[in-house]
Amino acid sequence: MSLLMHQVHTGRAPSYLHNCVSASADITSRPRLRSTSSRRYERQRTHLKFGERSFACAGPRAWNSLPSSLHELTGTKAFKRQLETFFQQAYNSRRNISLLCLGLYFTLYNFVLFLRILTFNYYFFLLGLSLFV
Repeated sequence: MSLLMHQVHTGRAPSYLHNCVSASADITSRPRLRSTSSRRYERQRTHLKFGERSFACAGPRAWNSLPSSLHELTGTKAFKRQLETFFQQAYNSRRNISLLCLGLYFTLYNFVLFLRILTFNYYFFLLGLSLFV
């Protein structure tokens, strides 16, 4: 989806894809807004979840979620390379966070298990004392 939007942005996509999306800078009703100087695209509003899968909605959403450094690239090979690097970094950071959470979970689980054993031993100790009194 991002590659198709890059081709739309650089003018290499077919005309039917150009007609599906509109750039924020092309909207004439708001000429003085900061969004006119950005390289973002407007998402079409949909009434159903099914409509969010269309290119007119999903394409601009994917493009607008990319960092602005990718928006400035004009070469397709460079864009593909930077896009792959971006996704690898996002995957690795998400993976590291999930491993950290997993480690915290096991640490907490071991602590709770230790408290249960300690509590059981304490009750057993109290029960043992009451037998000898």
